[in-house]
Amino acid sequence: MPNNSVDKAVDAVENFEYRKDDVWLIGYNKSGTHWMNEVMQLIFTEGDPSKLDHRHRRDILEITEVTDLCMVDKMEPTVEFVKTDPSPRVLKTHLRPEHLPKETWVKKIPIVYILRNPKDVFISLFNFLSKFTDKNGDPCLKPEDFDKFLQDFISGEVPYDGWYDHVTSYEALIGKVDHVLFVTYEDMKKDLPAVIKIVAKHIGCNVTDEVVDKIVENTTVEAMKRNK
Repeated sequence: MPNNSVDKAVDAVENFEYRKDDVWLIGYNKSGTHWMNEVMQLIFTEGDPSKLDHRHRRDILEITEVTDLCMVDKMEPTVEFVKTDPSPRVLKTHLRPEHLPKETWVKKIPIVYILRNPKDVFISLFNFLSKFTDKNGDPCLKPEDFDKFLQDFISGEVPYDGWYDHVTSYEALIGKVDHVLFVTYEDMKKDLPAVIKIVAKHIGCNVTDEVVDKIVENTTVEAMKRNK
């Protein structure tokens, strides 16, 4: 992506216009954002999957979209993808706090930050990136690349920078802002109903036990595949 296009994309994100009911879902890549997104979307529909926006609900806002991990010249700005999404919008990103729209902190847009054990993140990320191919159709990552990719992951030489730097950039906000909620992937697996209630309260929604049960039912792996 040319530098001038990157500059335009950065400016577009920085000056992104919020709506009054926008909320953020943020996390490092492969940390459970897809699962949490379904939870948050269903909170807004009171657990009814028939009301999900199947066209827009998985749009993601980034500076760029990497469409070929082997050749980063194939990148496109993504702000336009979410501008026309219907409200309420769950804005999803892997961006670090310093790259979020400047109005985020002024308007105190609710942020849900999802964390996951870095060991599991690494395995999931390696498997995910192994699915990408180069111009010749060869995998970007092969099984024999595992050890090198592990070192790259530890040093932060991977897409979206390092896990540690990403997580600590948000943890540094603790005590400074009150509109960031931290949730772990492991807590979701352990007690999803409790997490749903906490997240719902953070984004300004009231959920009954009946709605919570519906959300749990509709965020299983099988249900999420069915609700695409």
